[in-house]
Amino acid sequence: CKEIREVLNKMASSACITIHPNFETVCLNEEVLETALVAMFETRLDLYEQPCKSRTLRQAAYRQFTWWVHRKLGRAVRRVIPACAVFKIRTTYPELSGEYTGFQEYNEGLQSIVHSDN
Repeated sequence: CKEIREVLNKMASSACITIHPNFETVCLNEEVLETALVAMFETRLDLYEQPCKSRTLRQAAYRQFTWWVHRKLGRAVRRVIPACAVFKIRTTYPELSGEYTGFQEYNEGLQSIVHSDN
């Protein structure tokens, strides 16, 4: 995770971003993730359904990580999440099938975001 400058800056003295004192609270705490989802759904005027599925919480955790580290996320703003963080998030909120999409870049030619489930 040290190869990403913003992650390295956030780490301070931690050996890995996943052992940073705030990683678990910001990226893995279900209550925090559900609160972030409520805010996101309200902004989009979408219906928020409870209970959240593991996939929804996992995707919220990816967004939380990106906002926490990079302070920026948007339609064409895509950031790679370090493997250690992805592993920790997937371990906490696993896909029952065990199959994941992985990171995909924004596709400018199609003017759409390709689904990403890091």
